Amino acid sequence: MKSLLLFSLGSLFLTLMGISSATLSPAGINYEVVALMAIKSDLNDPYHVLENWDSNSVDPCSWRMVTCSPDGYVFSLGLPSQSLSGTLSPLIGNLSELQSVLLQNNAISGPIPATIGKLEKLHTLDLSNNTFHGEIPTSLGDLKNLNYLRLNNNSLTGACPDSLSKLEVSLLWTCLIIILVVPCRKYQQRLSKLLVTL
Repeated sequence: MKSLLLFSLGSLFLTLMGISSATLSPAGINYEVVALMAIKSDLNDPYHVLENWDSNSVDPCSWRMVTCSPDGYVFSLGLPSQSLSGTLSPLIGNLSELQSVLLQNNAISGPIPATIGKLEKLHTLDLSNNTFHGEIPTSLGDLKNLNYLRLNNNSLTGACPDSLSKLEVSLLWTCLIIILVVPCRKYQQRLSKLLVTL
């Protein structure tokens, strides 16, 4: 009986170690912790909502505003309406399992990091109601799973990148939001045709 209990506890320990080490580099550094700490350091956080984000932590899954998958990867970053300012770190592109980024209703500025285009599993991106400036990165057109995109109420300039024409028809509805921000005639034409067929 005692050996069965020890075996069960040992198996549980190894399973938990496997989950927490899922994102460890060969040097024992969790690349998700590094990316999240870069995001934290580039943001001003007046209400300390990111206070429990700790660079000495091996596992960010218990951090406020971070949600992880059952296998221990960060898959959601939800920081809407937290009075955050500063810039969004390009290291966000290293959160390879990220599926949802909700940063709306803050005062985040600077360019939208082109590295967001590396997030192949991303399906929700809401950066609306901030002060992002510059052009929409062409890399957003590489997000094959994206089905919700909001960039409205920022200070974006330039035309919509051609790469956005690769987006699925379901995303064209959300492109209406982009149309309100920057000129997107080609998308307006596609939407008009879509509306006629519906």
